[in-house]
Order: sequence, then structure tokens, then C-alpha cells
Amino acid sequence: MTTFSPSPAVNPDEFDPGIRATVLWLRVNSFNTTDSGDGVTKLSSLTPEEQAECGVLDVPHVHMSVDATDVISQAHRLADLLFDAGIVVQCDVQVTYSPFDQVATLSLYGVDDARLNAALRRPVT
Repeated sequence: MTTFSPSPAVNPDEFDPGIRATVLWLRVNSFNTTDSGDGVTKLSSLTPEEQAECGVLDVPHVHMSVDATDVISQAHRLADLLFDAGIVVQCDVQVTYSPFDQVATLSLYGVDDARLNAALRRPVT
């Protein structure tokens, strides 16, 4: 079993249980995660109307802030990390950039803890 130690500023208990290890794995690999969800936990407590209103995603996802001048190379670094872990299909990596506030976001969709653990063939905690 591999245990990752998050930075002191991160409280793993604040993450959805089905995405927690994935977020920590990305942080250990030097990605600055900013938002995440396992696609299940938040939805289970909301009505369909509330879901539509607040924009909760029904897929596992992790958003990361990246340097806007380095966003493409960081997307490739994430893709390489996923490939090296054995996650090569049925996930999506997207990049967004806002020139108004110069914020770049790297987003990973479709990878949760079960999928990450299966790909790594060992539990990540």
C-alpha cells in the first residue's frame, strides 16, 4: 500500500470519498488541484432541480490551476502521468484559459479512486 502525505494546507476529508486518493496522487505529482468531485457524493444529496441549478457534475473530475504560459506542457505531463499509470482510455484531459484574468485550468474527467487503484494495481490512500 502506498500512502501519500498531502501538504499541510490540504484536508483530505474535504474531498468526496471516491476522488480523494486521485486528488492526493495528483498533488503528490505536483499538480495544484483546486476543485474535484467523484460524480456521486454531491449528487446524492440534491434534487434534480438543485443539481441543475448548482452545476454539480455527474462524472469524476479534478480541476487544477496551472501557469498559463505552461498550460500545454502541463497537459502533456498529465497525459504522460496517466499513461504511465495505465490509464489510457475513457478519460478526458481539457485545458481552459481566460485572457480576462489570465487563469489557466487543466481538467481531468473520468478518473476516480477505483479506476486509479485498478490501474496502479495497488491502493492509493
